[in-house]
Amino acid sequence: MDSSRLPGRWYLQNGKLNEGIHVFESIIKPNSKDILWLGILHLKQGRARIAEGYLGDALAMSEKAGDLQVESACLCMLSRVNTDRGDFSSAMDLVIKAQETSAQGEYRSKALAFHALAYCLRISRDFEGSARAYKCAIEILHEAGDSRRMNEEIRNLATVMFLNGEIGESEKLLRSIRGSFSKRGPYFEAYTHVDEAIISFIEGGFEKSQRYIMKARSAIEDCEQILDPDEEMILVYLSNSFPR
Repeated sequence: MDSSRLPGRWYLQNGKLNEGIHVFESIIKPNSKDILWLGILHLKQGRARIAEGYLGDALAMSEKAGDLQVESACLCMLSRVNTDRGDFSSAMDLVIKAQETSAQGEYRSKALAFHALAYCLRISRDFEGSARAYKCAIEILHEAGDSRRMNEEIRNLATVMFLNGEIGESEKLLRSIRGSFSKRGPYFEAYTHVDEAIISFIEGGFEKSQRYIMKARSAIEDCEQILDPDEEMILVYLSNSFPR
């Protein structure tokens, strides 16, 4: 298969970000979706300023073309850029625009807008608000029959509930999706180590939890990216909670 025809999501899930960036930067006449993925891949490698430039370009192109799906995704990703730098007000403005745009689009755009809202609220430490937003995304994906994306959001809900002290429900949710990501590539497999670190911690297996934390960090590095800030929040919380 011609690697230049692979979707951006493939490079992310298979830990081939360097290759993906090279492929998309080599396209002579990229479309808005190509540029969107350049922004996403650079952001995943920690180059927020470069990512923001690509996402802004993709947003302008998608608005001109009337591509609501790409436009909404760009707004969501730009919201994340602002969230990561601590500009929650700008991030929320972008989320609102994404929700307005996605209201005219298909279910994935609507769910992604709620995910962006949940992410902003989580990083700003409004865990209850974040959980409510994840539940909205889960409901949309459930109604659409998209079990893969639904499990991703169930996982996000479980981890934010853990941070909020809802230990029992968090463990229940994590156990309910155990094994769901085993055949979805290195990216998802890497984050299952975070899940196992949480479950081991809840069970009192602190040394085992620490080993999973190390595995998670190593696996994400092997995927040619940095740990997402919301995941970093979990690992820091765990590390600070181990008995001394």
